[in-house]
Amino acid sequence: MKAARRMRVEAGLGERAPAPKRAVPCMQTAWPHMLVPRPSAAVPLVFPFDQPGLRYRYFARNAVWDAVQLLELSGKQVLMPAYHHGVELETLLAAGVKPVFFRVDAQMRCDFEDARRRATPEVRGLYVIHYGGFPQDMEAARQLASELGVPMIEDCALALLSRNGDKPLGSYGDLSIFCLYKTLPVPNGGALLARGELRHRLHELPEVDAPRVASTASHLAGSLLSNLELRAGPLGRRVREAVRGAGRWLVRKASVERV
Repeated sequence: MKAARRMRVEAGLGERAPAPKRAVPCMQTAWPHMLVPRPSAAVPLVFPFDQPGLRYRYFARNAVWDAVQLLELSGKQVLMPAYHHGVELETLLAAGVKPVFFRVDAQMRCDFEDARRRATPEVRGLYVIHYGGFPQDMEAARQLASELGVPMIEDCALALLSRNGDKPLGSYGDLSIFCLYKTLPVPNGGALLARGELRHRLHELPEVDAPRVASTASHLAGSLLSNLELRAGPLGRRVREAVRGAGRWLVRKASVERV
């Protein structure tokens, strides 16, 4: 019995491992001093926030939907990497796009030669994803889009503020998608950047309402609590769990429907 128990523990199947002293959040977190406005005159805007063709949305997936509408891709085929997060594909499918998948290798590099082989005369767009902030071969992507005569959507959800040499990611595509809260300590936010003639068609997109205060406050509180756990360790974790438990209880009592 002891030998069997020892084998199970060594295989990770037995006793539960102790909780870590520190938990590093996967998203950026906020802290109270970040909520205090600073003079903006001394801080110049950087790409893409300095671009005139930028439109903000609640999530990056909302910007993906807008990209489909601007390019009129509903019912059309679009070349897309076979490796993806999932929500961008769900959005494209919901918008009526017919994805044609091409290969991504073990180093998360898009295989544009495979994309060229899989392209059909019905293809009307090229979707390119930068994984983890690392740039794809955008010269090859741009060349393929030019050969096919189709627009390119550049997905920078995980590549905000990243660059390919001196050129920022998101400056290659006809339309570029950004997720703000995966890089910046904000409660929500996505963005669509249109270049060239598409910039003059942004007025065709519907106006969107600002997020409700309760939603923003909820996400912000979660971000602050994650930061507290990171700073205070086990004590911060207990505080975070207690506050989250109280919040879930209030949501149930208030019969709040999450969308």
